Amino acid sequence: MIESKILVVDDSEAIVDTLCDTLERLGLPKEMIFRADSGDEALKIFKQQQPPVVFMDVDLGGQAGDKIAGQMLRQNPATKIIVMSGFDRNDARVRNLISAGAYEFLPKPLRLGKLQELLELMDSEAKGLRRVS
Repeated sequence: MIESKILVVDDSEAIVDTLCDTLERLGLPKEMIFRADSGDEALKIFKQQQPPVVFMDVDLGGQAGDKIAGQMLRQNPATKIIVMSGFDRNDARVRNLISAGAYEFLPKPLRLGKLQELLELMDSEAKGLRRVS
């Protein structure tokens, strides 16, 4: 399991709560998980905590996720931003976030198996290991 700070950003409190609870159940300490329900709050937390992993919704209550992601990546280009959306990967908003430098796309509703696989991949990369297919 990845052992670093994670920021979860979504304008839906239920989604933030569910993802944070799931990350805790998967073994991430609660104090390593940060929450934001708006782009402005996310940028503030990001600047203070510098989490290497950010789970971010495409639409943050009127704020464009690609703009927020771009600002985060300018502060720290190594940040892994995972796009979460109920929109298809081909939706313009999702493509904009991917173009802005997002690391991965997770469709909503989030699936536990896909989340675990992604966390394991990031953990392996952080340890300098490569996944063999």
